[in-house]
Amino acid sequence: MVTADEKKQMFRELRSAYWKSLALLWICMTAAVLLMIGVAVTQDAPEKTVTAITYCLAALFVPAAFWMQRRVSQKAENVIGSRAAVRSARTWRQVQDERLATTAWWRVLTGGLVLGMLAWLFFPTAASAVWIWLAWTGYFGFCFVMWSRNVWRKLNSAKPN
Repeated sequence: MVTADEKKQMFRELRSAYWKSLALLWICMTAAVLLMIGVAVTQDAPEKTVTAITYCLAALFVPAAFWMQRRVSQKAENVIGSRAAVRSARTWRQVQDERLATTAWWRVLTGGLVLGMLAWLFFPTAASAVWIWLAWTGYFGFCFVMWSRNVWRKLNSAKPN
């Protein structure tokens, strides 16, 4: 448990560490890309070489982004690491149910309408490959199941116990 002042201080430190790390990451990657472009233009490099260098930069960027996230997470762990863990009074599902209970019905129903419009918009053509049909069915099937689950839980939250 932390006090309100400690919470503010922790968020301030973590936000600062996050933005500093993010800025450093983007500055380094921008410098690397500009260097690559400069070398490719001045040396008249072939297209395959530029593509290979681009993939190498992307391969460096992804681990660097994970490293940055881990660094910020470790800073948070160091701030609260000496404190004893406190078990939450509510489960994740209880928190979601409370949030859903206070959500307006129009928002829940609009979500289904928007989902239906997106499904219609991205409906595969008859000439599409089988895997596209399977991916579309799997994705939108999952989305509709989750939306239906939220409607069902919203209905049950409105009933008195």
